[in-house]
Amino acid sequence: GWTWYTGSSGWMYRLGIEAILGLCRVATGLQVRPSLPPAWPGFRATVHNNGHTYTIIVERDSALSQGTVQIELDGATIEGEVIPFESHVDEGQGEETGSQEHKVVVRIADEQSTEGSTIKAAH
Repeated sequence: GWTWYTGSSGWMYRLGIEAILGLCRVATGLQVRPSLPPAWPGFRATVHNNGHTYTIIVERDSALSQGTVQIELDGATIEGEVIPFESHVDEGQGEETGSQEHKVVVRIADEQSTEGSTIKAAH
């Protein structure tokens, strides 16, 4: 009986974080692939990794075509959908370099602004 309570809460947490918000840790960083309900304007999340804090802001952009995701890390556009978790350590000095606070802006298509799109059921 008790495994139902403890096990299901963990799966529901993963469902919310990974499937809906689209945040999933991978070997090279944090994969961002949001699948938000149409009524949600976006969200804000904070992720901590190796002493660094990543503030992630996901927002809808009516200028983007359906299925398009744009990601910026500290103001620079990155390719793909993985935010790299870098060591941020200077090899020769062994010291931290750069800021430990990072801003990530993720823009996704605004599904509500796609005028003229319809869904037709097959007969």
